[in-house]
Amino acid sequence: MPPITYSRNKLLIKPNCSTNQDNTSILTTVIFNNERIEIDDLKDTSSGTKRHFKLNGTLVTFTGTNPNGKLSCIYKLTYGEFTTYELYKYFSNTNHPIIRYAFDQLFIRPNCSMEPERNVNLKTILFNDESVEGEYLQNTVSKSKDNFKLKEGSIYYTGRNPKGKCTCVYKLSYGEFKTFQEYHFIEDTILPEVIYAQDQLNFHPNCSREENLYTKLKTIVFNDKKIEVEGFDDATLSQMGNIKTTKKLLLYTVKNPEGKFSCVYKVHIGGIEKSQNYKSISNETHPVVEYSFNGLGYKANCSRHLNSFTHLRGIRFKDDRTTIVSLQRSRVGALGRLKLEKDFVINTEKNPNGTLFCLYDVPIGEVMITKSYLTFKTGDEENSSNKMEYAASMILGYMIVISMII
Repeated sequence: MPPITYSRNKLLIKPNCSTNQDNTSILTTVIFNNERIEIDDLKDTSSGTKRHFKLNGTLVTFTGTNPNGKLSCIYKLTYGEFTTYELYKYFSNTNHPIIRYAFDQLFIRPNCSMEPERNVNLKTILFNDESVEGEYLQNTVSKSKDNFKLKEGSIYYTGRNPKGKCTCVYKLSYGEFKTFQEYHFIEDTILPEVIYAQDQLNFHPNCSREENLYTKLKTIVFNDKKIEVEGFDDATLSQMGNIKTTKKLLLYTVKNPEGKFSCVYKVHIGGIEKSQNYKSISNETHPVVEYSFNGLGYKANCSRHLNSFTHLRGIRFKDDRTTIVSLQRSRVGALGRLKLEKDFVINTEKNPNGTLFCLYDVPIGEVMITKSYLTFKTGDEENSSNKMEYAASMILGYMIVISMII
């Protein structure tokens, strides 16, 4: 016989044995799991009760709370004896562990079995606010409805990358119960790009050993170099190229990293990648601009914003030196030869001779862009004086270099 199934505390009829199965058999013994009582022992008590057994008229009842197991009724015949059996099983609402999986890597869909055990039958499956009756799918030709499909004795939720709670509602002999399981997906992460001035990066690319309790570091990847770190102790990791260990991090030690750095993590199902691109910016020296006297055609200048992450901070030309902040606060927006005009700081000299220094802030550090200007020979005395000025500056530069070498 199928077991009597019931939800906890909802059993309407206690397990029992009739004292008279028929006119030819007499109940002698009742057993529930490992508990046993002889009928004569119950008859000898004034209350008809002993331990978890009670004699009440023609029935011997097992009085234990939420019985779970096998009831045996042993009857004596004229010749020999026989035993009847009945199974009892109770069910409670059950919360299964959360399933965490990498995006697009769940290989077992949320599902409910139509009959996980005898006399336990699926009534309804729900996923968040979607639901379908088990009986409905059994009676349809397609065996499917919306995001639910009946296949090989189970109803599956077919939505892509499920996120939320799957609930299975089961009917029992008495009452019903539910099982719950939550699904959470974890996606790859792309962190903001690290842009820094060359030789000024103040940290190393790194990976957390554990992002959380369910995410463990497996592999470190830098461009086309892959380092497997899972399962190694710190002593072994420290012997691997470029790896340095701390309590919570693994550092990838490389000077002026350039390219994609990735941390590959294992999750319960699948793996995810956390990546970040590194880009260095170097100082720049532009070619010398040589021009005829009065023939430059534009003002020597520093752009305030080379791009979205490179912003002008300081400007110098010969003995004139200032900052963007100072020019913005100045009543006339100028200092010496240097003047703020919209998105530029210009050198107001008509015929500049010398080097313009533009100092820029980048997200990490600073870079310098230098632009040199020189008038070439035109045959007039103005050019002669410019040449002598430039020559003097060059001689002074050489003297400084020589003194440094000495």
